[in-house]
Amino acid sequence: MRPAVRRGAWILLVLAAGCSVEARRTLGEQCELNSECNTPLVCGLGRCHVACVTDRDCPFGARCVETNQRQGMCLLPDESTCVQDGDCPSTLVCRNERCVNECEESRDCPAGSICTEDEAGRPSCEPVGDEPCVRHSDCEAPRVCGLDQRCRAECVQDRDCARHERCAGGVCAVGAPPADAGPDAATGLDGGPPSDAGPPDDGGATDAGDASTTDAGPAPFECTIAEDCTGADASFECRRGRCVVVSCAAGVGDCDLDPSNGCEQTLDTAAHCGGCGLACPGPGASCGGDGCTRIAQIEGGDGHYCYRWEGGAVYCWGNNDDGQLGDGTTMDRDTPVQLTGLDAIDVTVGDAHGCAVRRDGTVACWGNNDFGQLGDDSAMARLTPVSVVGLPDASTDPAVDVSAGDQYTCAVTSGGAMYCWGRREHGRLGDGERSDGSQPTAMPVSGGHRWSSVAAGGDATCGVRTDGVAMCFGHRHQGQLGDGGDTGFRQVAAPREVLGVSDVARVDRAPDGTSARFACARTTDGRVRCWGSGRFLGYGGALERNYPVEPLGLPRPASRLAVGARVSCAVVFGDLWCWGDTFSSDAFPPTFSGRTGVRLVAVSNAEVCTVEADERIRCFGWGSPTATVLPGF
Repeated sequence: MRPAVRRGAWILLVLAAGCSVEARRTLGEQCELNSECNTPLVCGLGRCHVACVTDRDCPFGARCVETNQRQGMCLLPDESTCVQDGDCPSTLVCRNERCVNECEESRDCPAGSICTEDEAGRPSCEPVGDEPCVRHSDCEAPRVCGLDQRCRAECVQDRDCARHERCAGGVCAVGAPPADAGPDAATGLDGGPPSDAGPPDDGGATDAGDASTTDAGPAPFECTIAEDCTGADASFECRRGRCVVVSCAAGVGDCDLDPSNGCEQTLDTAAHCGGCGLACPGPGASCGGDGCTRIAQIEGGDGHYCYRWEGGAVYCWGNNDDGQLGDGTTMDRDTPVQLTGLDAIDVTVGDAHGCAVRRDGTVACWGNNDFGQLGDDSAMARLTPVSVVGLPDASTDPAVDVSAGDQYTCAVTSGGAMYCWGRREHGRLGDGERSDGSQPTAMPVSGGHRWSSVAAGGDATCGVRTDGVAMCFGHRHQGQLGDGGDTGFRQVAAPREVLGVSDVARVDRAPDGTSARFACARTTDGRVRCWGSGRFLGYGGALERNYPVEPLGLPRPASRLAVGARVSCAVVFGDLWCWGDTFSSDAFPPTFSGRTGVRLVAVSNAEVCTVEADERIRCFGWGSPTATVLPGF
């Protein structure tokens, strides 16, 4: 059993142990920072105490406790717990059965604490977290705004900071100590500097430096006045003998919190875009002049998706058994992969292939090619993008829109011409032919209309003319042409006008030929109208409609519209509304999904993916209670 030691004797022992160091405050004296106390004392509850990890480190009768989220310190029972103020040392008060500093304002509190009132309105010092900030005045004094844009405690040495923090640039910040190659194998001596020049075992040579096997961290960047501090693109202050970066030149930051190298990081990278640690999310993200680039488009097919960045890069994920991701493999991908070398202004996803309009106005496709749907005058599957044959010269009439359907593709040029290629059946290529067959190069759609956009689907195609009129051609089954004609198995090989809707901005169809016999249009003023197979139209019934009807209860204006094989969705003021039939017994009308802040939406079968305000992609199956962030975001 440990012999009893009176409190007075304990104080004398510690004072004796501290006499060999520079004159600092001794056990029981008032303090604010650990470095103000003699080693091995630390500052807590406004007084210098013996540092500890467990009770075994403390004299008999004292306990090792942790306060203010800092290191442990040895306290006598009457120092740490209390019932009333009289149970505490003279400078402390009793709050919540704990002795703490009394205060009038936060400057009265130790670093890492602020002055706050309890339920009875009595002020005391309480620990705080690391709230975000831009300037020092955003933080409760005495904390300051660190260069990681978080409120931090000021410090002189690492021992002034909480566990798992280090002192960098005069403030406490989370970070690991510098990497060290380790002590010399022959002597056990370390090299002294944070990074040794040689390996841990250098064959016996003695490293120069101290005899410690653990480095204390980077050497202090010491100063007497601010002019003693130098570093690239940085302005300094001298605080408590340490150089502190207080500002950086435009476009750079002190992201490593090391004053010795000044403002070392340019703020135009995906990891540091406009500020230290302000990362741009997602594979392919980059930093532009106005901040992180944004996702411009997202499209869904049969179990796979693609998205396009504003800069033109295209990334895809999902099923890849036919090479429909375009990454040169047939491996399914959970995380998006880039289509190398593709600078696109539009991207589309079909049932098992994809296409894009390049910035030079040409069209490239990849994936399954059984019926020539890639348009390269072959029937060979392509694992990377190949150019479409038969379109006009891109230098005079470039492509501006492309849409991939079920084994076929269509595109529109700047001159208003529409071209289609791939599997010719039901008249869906619009060239006057109804027989089944392959068309491996682009052929013009008949009728001489001027088009602005196209939507390839399952067994019918729709488009919008430059005057805002929607037209469809292909299989009329279940009324999916919207032209008011019979809903039998009649095939229409030339464009027919959709009835009852005008000023159309865009028509969308799903690239599925088995169930998605319907289409929806969004007008320039945000109205949505759908026609075809009744269960998917959201109008409250299940009967097919050969003319456009309005989804029941859908708010307006819709800014985005996406049609899937069984579910369709619209974005209204950032809220996501969906309707359709997910193999249940009853079709459902427009229903708020619970997703807010949505910018873009895509639908693949009954799964929905969104691009939200934080530029992250989230996906969910309809009816699922939560959305999952796409890996990589």
